[in-house]
Amino acid sequence: MIDWTNPNEQVTEHFTVNDCLMLHSWNRLATADDGADLDKLATLCAKMEEVRNALGCPINVHCMFRSQAYNQSQNIKPVADVHSMSLACDFDCNATMSIDDVHAKLEPLLESLGIRMERNTTTWVHIDLHPVGNARYFLP
Repeated sequence: MIDWTNPNEQVTEHFTVNDCLMLHSWNRLATADDGADLDKLATLCAKMEEVRNALGCPINVHCMFRSQAYNQSQNIKPVADVHSMSLACDFDCNATMSIDDVHAKLEPLLESLGIRMERNTTTWVHIDLHPVGNARYFLP
């Protein structure tokens, strides 16, 4: 059983509650009352383990879940995005590879990993588990 109130609790081998729920500007963990879907976040962490394995290096999570209220307070548009649905992760592997290198390595694996990846990022990589619309590698 995962203690979702403990930021250091492991959700999977390499990802913690803090990775899933930290609302940095508010300096607190999100909760189910904020709209966090803990089951979806556990699934996302399992998928991030696959992504980490495919990349062959550690991942630094920028954010996973962001509530709609948090997005609004930070002027993030749209307010209801895939992060607010507990389906997305922004990260980097800067200690090991550039953002362009991560994109290049993941692009041919998007279908087999069952993920989408945003094309228009320069300081982080965005992947999500949202159903595929037009393409797995997309512009927002």
